[in-house]
Amino acid sequence: MLTSSAIGKALLNWYAIKGGFDSTRQGYLVEIIATYFLNKNITHMSNSDYAVLARKIQELFPCEISEAYYLPPVKKRDSRDNKSGVAKGKLVDKFRNKLTFLREAGLLPSRGEHSDKEKSDIQDLSEQDENADPKTTASLIWLQNNKEPWQEVLFHWDNTFDYRKRRILSETNQLTLNEIFLKFSVLSEPLGLNLVSKDFDKIYADKSTLFYQNWEKNIFKLIKIRKQFVVSDTDKLLLELLDTGNLEKGELPGDVETVIQRKKEKLNKLDVPIQPYVIVEGSGTTIRKVYVYINKQLFQVPTVLKAIDTCFQCYHVFNLRYQFESEHMWAFIQHSMYELRTKWDPTIPNILDIVNKVKRQ
Repeated sequence: MLTSSAIGKALLNWYAIKGGFDSTRQGYLVEIIATYFLNKNITHMSNSDYAVLARKIQELFPCEISEAYYLPPVKKRDSRDNKSGVAKGKLVDKFRNKLTFLREAGLLPSRGEHSDKEKSDIQDLSEQDENADPKTTASLIWLQNNKEPWQEVLFHWDNTFDYRKRRILSETNQLTLNEIFLKFSVLSEPLGLNLVSKDFDKIYADKSTLFYQNWEKNIFKLIKIRKQFVVSDTDKLLLELLDTGNLEKGELPGDVETVIQRKKEKLNKLDVPIQPYVIVEGSGTTIRKVYVYINKQLFQVPTVLKAIDTCFQCYHVFNLRYQFESEHMWAFIQHSMYELRTKWDPTIPNILDIVNKVKRQ
């Protein structure tokens, strides 16, 4: 297929020289593949077909990852927002776009509104018994009425871990972020972030340590990739990891409340929930204070890196979906810095491709 066209031969030579493809070259590759099958009047590709092709791409070009070209549909039960999703990837998108063009040009019949979506198994899992045992119930009551002494808080917090995790992950009776803070009001205390860290370490042991170990070296790798490859606009945005909607800035102490109000008004207009985010007080390269804003609570933390770690832990401990405007950033941080995979991960082929490039450096 590739050796029969000039672009295909160029791709083979490019890979031999560069050892990998940037977004533009990946686009050339899927263009050749999609056109090849359409020229043979193959106008339907199943998920298994895409999976086979993506695997063959990786076999031919070992430094590529199949996930950049095909990601299977997301089942409803495996989604943080309880919605199923269609297959994604550069190969899938290219084939769909070409089919759309052929239909618009009248060369293919139009299809029903939902027929272009892959069917997925959306059968819900049965819920576990929500009834807590007497020991857990006693600790829940204690936490609802006490916030000290701290050693007692830690004891009862540990006792309620399984209950809390089950309720947060529940498909039919899930606790919202606000409900979590109401039910466990001790989270609003100055040491509340320590409780989040305890839960995170129980769920994902040693991942927080990996974050600090990987941060600097992977950032340097990302900068190196920018110089090595011709990168797309999306890739360039990742190099400014904090230049997203997940970090807000205020020059003076009095600006912090203004920043919070502005953020609230913006997201309310978009009708999206306010997820944990970072606020930096300072100007230019001078940082005086760093805060994490979580569910109407403002927590001061020592560094921006600690703020990122705290936000990430909150997303995963409380089973929150990443803020839409910074989803790419968090997906990169999750896979590259924490080396963490979960069944709820957002499926962003470009990010998986960049993570793979960083890993290979």
